Amino acid sequence: MILSQEPRTNQTRQQSWSWTFLGLYIAWAFLLKSVAAHVLPPSALGLTEQLLLTCFFVAHALVYYSSREVFFYALTSALISNLFENLSVLYGFPFGYYVHTDLAGPKLFNVPYVVTLIYMAIGYVSWMVAQVILRRTRYKDWDRMAFIAPLIAAFVFTVWDFCVDPVYGTIYKAFIYRNPGPWFGVPVGNYFGWLFMTYLVYAAFALFLRKRGHRHVGRGEPGRIYWLQTILAYLVIAVSAIVTDLRGPVMNITVADGRVWNTGDIYPALALATLFTMLFITLLALVILYGEGRDFAAS
Repeated sequence: MILSQEPRTNQTRQQSWSWTFLGLYIAWAFLLKSVAAHVLPPSALGLTEQLLLTCFFVAHALVYYSSREVFFYALTSALISNLFENLSVLYGFPFGYYVHTDLAGPKLFNVPYVVTLIYMAIGYVSWMVAQVILRRTRYKDWDRMAFIAPLIAAFVFTVWDFCVDPVYGTIYKAFIYRNPGPWFGVPVGNYFGWLFMTYLVYAAFALFLRKRGHRHVGRGEPGRIYWLQTILAYLVIAVSAIVTDLRGPVMNITVADGRVWNTGDIYPALALATLFTMLFITLLALVILYGEGRDFAAS
């Protein structure tokens, strides 16, 4: 009995770190960020936020995945995202022609470091939320839906991009499209590019995990509280975006093709989009997590 409880005890201890970083991220999103905005440039604000989420990602992932699996995901995410970001800047594929401005912070080649952190951290949160929705949370589940799970996760992640791009692109001008599109200056093709690129990341990870579930036999599987953490992280990301939208000033913004957008139209539209997409996904994941069934270990 003592031996059987030891893995769960270690997991509880490890989860305390992910709770700590999640708590720090919540404090940053709803309190500290607005204070720091008075003394830090926008690039530093974004980098701080993504570093907190990245710390949460690493602490949380190591409870469930091995260090090799976490490293594989992080490396795959960084390599594939930087490859396609650079391809798009240089050749317009798959997101359309655009450039990252200096407002996004320091870059590696054409891609700001903060963008790589976004793909890793929010990408991880989206992946884990998708696992809950698909009831794919046990190690024995890794060999099923290896091609479907990446698609669902890609949509969960792309929804976030759909809800924030007009703010960071059109309003903040952290990136600028050569040929702006109808979604408040963002081309429609950008989102199909996101689906394609994030699917490749998730598919590579899912196929890597496919034959590794047996390696975790006897390790112990985390319960509902563990999976709740990433759902809460996704919820905080959504709510903080809505809060930003509700506080946004009203002004006219001119994009590269000469069209003028009013932020009084952009902010409310994005708040509604977030409400009916990201918050719905959060609600769906919570209902599945705490609904009837034996797919999740009790905790």
